[in-house]
Amino acid sequence: MFAALLFLTGGVFRLAGSLVVRGPQFGWTLVQGAFGLLLGILVLASWPSSSPYVIGCFFSLALLFDGLGLMATGFGGRKIVGMVTEQHEAATKQTHLE
Repeated sequence: MFAALLFLTGGVFRLAGSLVVRGPQFGWTLVQGAFGLLLGILVLASWPSSSPYVIGCFFSLALLFDGLGLMATGFGGRKIVGMVTEQHEAATKQTHLE
């Protein structure tokens, strides 16, 4: 039951957050939230009662998506920092030329 609540709340908050923020990694966050919501519904419906290993698979898949989401966020942040640095260098060159 705890796993179902964990997946459901995580999925709902990620879905709501991705729809509100709509950042550069909107797609990944939306998929991550929908996946968490789906896993929560499956666990809550007692679907994995046939095998205790399914809960472990769910947690590993959730961790995989969390890791992929964090990696995508890191790459997006790196891209933004690169854009800011380029703008700063261009502004610095412009002031030195004048």
